[in-house]
Amino acid sequence: MVAEDQMTREQLREIDRQQRIDRALAAGNHKFAEWIRTMEYDDDSTPEEDAEDARISAERVAQGKFTTLEEFERQMDEEFPEDAEFFRRLDEEFAGWEQYVYNTSPDSPDGVAFFRRLRAEFPDALHLFPSHR
Repeated sequence: MVAEDQMTREQLREIDRQQRIDRALAAGNHKFAEWIRTMEYDDDSTPEEDAEDARISAERVAQGKFTTLEEFERQMDEEFPEDAEFFRRLDEEFAGWEQYVYNTSPDSPDGVAFFRRLRAEFPDALHLFPSHR
């Protein structure tokens, strides 16, 4: 029997996401915080694995062992060059795109204009935005 106060996997993920965002912002890595805000979780992992990942992450940050944005970008360039290029293009051609993930309504005049342009010029990026999944 599951206790009524047990959190769902999605709730645990959102707590984890917010903790990671808070740590990135505390370290001054605003761009990384925005990436975390939109990252997809691996649906093949178990809640226990997710909790262990979060514990390890918190432990590493507490010890000052976290990856800087520059290190992360270098790793992305080496390990996932197509993804790195994708986000580089998004950053260059759609500066400020992060605000449209959760902060700007897709129905606002600004949101409508942004998504119209994104849909026309870079439709592969639409999956990043919850309002367009």
